Amino acid sequence: AASPFRTKAILGQAEALRALQRFDEALQAYALLFSDPQAKDRAQLRSVELLLEKQDATGAKRILDKTRPTSLADKKEKRLLQGRVEAQLNHHERALELLQSILRRPEGASRPVLIATLCAVGETSLRLNVPEKGDDPLEDFAEHNPTAPELPVIFKKLDQLYRAESAASNQELQRWAHDPVQPRRALAQWYLAKSELRAGRRESALRSFNELRRA
Repeated sequence: AASPFRTKAILGQAEALRALQRFDEALQAYALLFSDPQAKDRAQLRSVELLLEKQDATGAKRILDKTRPTSLADKKEKRLLQGRVEAQLNHHERALELLQSILRRPEGASRPVLIATLCAVGETSLRLNVPEKGDDPLEDFAEHNPTAPELPVIFKKLDQLYRAESAASNQELQRWAHDPVQPRRALAQWYLAKSELRAGRRESALRSFNELRRA
C-alpha cells in the first residue's frame, strides 16, 4: 500500500524545487498529485502559478480550465489566476473584470490572494492606461489597514499609479502624508518627496524628506 506520507512528501519536494526555480521538475512533481483527491486542487493551482512564471499562459489556462476547487479560498485563488492568465494573454479588460470581482466580494479570499489581487488590479490598470481604476482599491486597503505589514508593497504600486496619472494625484499623497497614523504617513511622505523630486520641485521635496526624517 502507498505510504500515507506520500502526498506530503511529494508536495514538499515540489515546493523545494519551486524555491530553487527548478520549475520543470516542480511541475513534474505536482503532476503526480493531479489524481489525488486530497491534494489535486493545490497541485493544480501551484502548477498554474509556475507556468505563468515560465510565461506559458496557454499551458496555464489549459490546467486552470480543468480545475474544480471545492473550498472558497481556492475558488478565489483560481479567479486571481484566471485574471493573471488573461493579462498574460493581453486580454487586459477581461483580466481587470475578473480581478475586480474578487475585490467586490473578498469573503473567503486568503490574505496573500487579496494582496496579489490588489497589485494585479494596479498593474492591469497601468496596462490599460487607466491608472485611476487601480489606485482606489489600493488606497482603500491602506485606509482600513494602517498598520498592515503589506503597506510597503501597496504604496510601491500606488507610486507607479500616481506617476502615470496627472499631477493632481499629489493631493492624495498630501492627504496620506498628513494622516496621524504613523506607518501610512511615513510611506506617503517618502513617495510624495519622490514625486516632487521627479517634477523638479526640489524645495518641496526637501521639505517632505525633512518631515520624514523628523518622524
